[in-house]
Amino acid sequence: MFGNEDFDIQKAYVASIMAHEMRHYYQHRKMGAKIPKEEAETIARWKDNELNYKHVQDGCSVSEFYTQALELDATLYEYVFGAKIFGLLILHAIKDENHFNAMENLYIKYFGKTDGVLFNDDIRKKIKN
Repeated sequence: MFGNEDFDIQKAYVASIMAHEMRHYYQHRKMGAKIPKEEAETIARWKDNELNYKHVQDGCSVSEFYTQALELDATLYEYVFGAKIFGLLILHAIKDENHFNAMENLYIKYFGKTDGVLFNDDIRKKIKN
């Protein structure tokens, strides 16, 4: 999948994808937990998304797919994981500018402010190209 990249970068990409999938596991565990340790609003959004999940093959756009509550949260986790653990911006995780903006808004919701390394105009320019 990332055959043109340096082997260390390939490992970072694969680990980040695994982090994305582990976040889905976390989401499902929290949706079924008696005391979920997440905001009730977040759990409600995740549950609603699970019941009304959209698939690209069913006609929704890539942007619509990745801005669903479950996917947006997991992709943000993947992106932050890559940056914090490997010092690598996992740009393949960003699908388009709308998705990037939604990730930033969710980051702000979780942490109260944005992160100039993870979310900046240089990255927005790369996404547009």
